Amino acid sequence: MNKIYVSLICVLISVADLYAQNPDNGDKALKDKLNEQKENYDAHRSYVKVHFNDNEMDFWFGWVLGNISGGGCEIGEALQVAGKIKDGDPKSWQEEWEKMGILIEVRAEKSLAAGHKLSAGDAYKRACVCYRAALVSMMPDNPKFKTLAAKVRSSMQAAGKLSDPPMEYFEIPFENTVLPGYFMKADNSGKKCKTLIMIGGGETFAEDNYFYIGQQTVKRGYNFLTVDIPGQGKLPVEKHFFRYDPEVPMKAVLDYACSRPEVDQDKLAVFGISFGGYMVPRTAMFDKRIKAVVVSAAVVDNYRMFKQMPFGTDTQEQIDNWPPFKKSIVSVIVWRWGA
Repeated sequence: MNKIYVSLICVLISVADLYAQNPDNGDKALKDKLNEQKENYDAHRSYVKVHFNDNEMDFWFGWVLGNISGGGCEIGEALQVAGKIKDGDPKSWQEEWEKMGILIEVRAEKSLAAGHKLSAGDAYKRACVCYRAALVSMMPDNPKFKTLAAKVRSSMQAAGKLSDPPMEYFEIPFENTVLPGYFMKADNSGKKCKTLIMIGGGETFAEDNYFYIGQQTVKRGYNFLTVDIPGQGKLPVEKHFFRYDPEVPMKAVLDYACSRPEVDQDKLAVFGISFGGYMVPRTAMFDKRIKAVVVSAAVVDNYRMFKQMPFGTDTQEQIDNWPPFKKSIVSVIVWRWGA
C-alpha cells in the first residue's frame, strides 16, 4: 500500500476495532478519534501499535514497512531489525538499520558481480531504505551522518541504473548548490508524455518519494520526477534550510522539467505530501506551467499547524520529559528549519 494512505488506514482500523467490541458505540468512537486529532494535532500520531511501545519509534517502523509496495522493504528483514532494536533508544535504532543496510548492500554487490541485475537492483533499493531509516533520528553533527546520507544516494543511484525503465539521477544548479533528484521516463517511445513531479515534506529525502509512488506513476504512463528543495535531504548541511518562498527553488525545478524532451509541458502535474502540501500549491500560485496540483494534505496555515503540534502546545517541563527517540526526531525537524 502507498504510505500516503497509512495514516487514514490506521484510523479506520482502530475505529473498526472499537466498533467490533461495541457496535452501538461505533459512531461515538469515530467522533472521539476525530475530535482528539483536531484538539491535539500530531503528524506522527499512530492509532495502532505495529511493534514498539515507544509511539514515535513505532510510527517510523510503520513508515519503513510502508516502503514494501515500492520495493524498498522486505518484511522479514524489517522484523529482524525490529527484534534487535532497544525500544525507544535512538542509537540502537540507528545502529541496527545501518547493519541491515550494509548486509543488503553486500548482497546487491554480489548479485551484480554474478550478472543477476534484477536481484541486485531490488537489493540496492532495500539497502537505500535501511540507510535512510538510520538517519531519521540522527543529527548532522553525528560522525556517521554524511556517510549514511551518501549511502542513501549511492544505493538509489545504483538501483536506478538497473531499473526498467532506468531512473536517472540529476542535479539542478541553484544559488551556490545543486538540487538533487531522479527522473524516470514513462516509456522509450521518444514522444512527449504527461509528467508528475513529486515534492516531499518536512523530513524527506528525494529517495523517499520514489517509494511512495514512483513505480505506480510510470505504470500509468507518466514520467516521474522527484527532487530535494531547500530544507530536504542533505541540503540543510549546506545551510539551505526551509524557506517561506518555495516557489523560488521550484522555478528551477520546473525550468529543468520543461527542458527535458520527454516532458509534455501542457500536461505537467505536481504532487506534494506533508509539508509539500504547502510548498506545491503556493508554487502553483506563481507558476502557471503547473496544470494540476495534488496534495496530501493541504497546509493552508503554517503558523496554526506548528502552533498546534506537540512542541508548540507542550510545556517546557513536558518537552524535557519527552522520550529520547521523540527528542531526536523533533531535533532533526528543527534543524531542517535552521532553528
